[in-house]
Amino acid sequence: MMIRVCSSILCRRDFKVQSLRFEAFNSLSVVITIMAALTISLRVIDVVFSYYIFLIGHLIMTYVLFKFKDWSLFFMNMVWVIIDIVGIIKWY
Repeated sequence: MMIRVCSSILCRRDFKVQSLRFEAFNSLSVVITIMAALTISLRVIDVVFSYYIFLIGHLIMTYVLFKFKDWSLFFMNMVWVIIDIVGIIKWY
């Protein structure tokens, strides 16, 4: 049996890189979701395309929440994903 041992500096650096990556995904999701809300409120594009934008933002956030094991927000976000899919289906 092999035990993986890493120095504390290396482990902290890997954790920091991973945290920054998820923070970037989180920020990307927020920006995409705000863009989708603006496209609906300003009537820039058709509503169905706004649902696609919402879906992308919510899927990214679902991934981040799953990785962070934030289960309450993960399941709430899954509801948003289902709402987005229903919205896309209803508009076609």
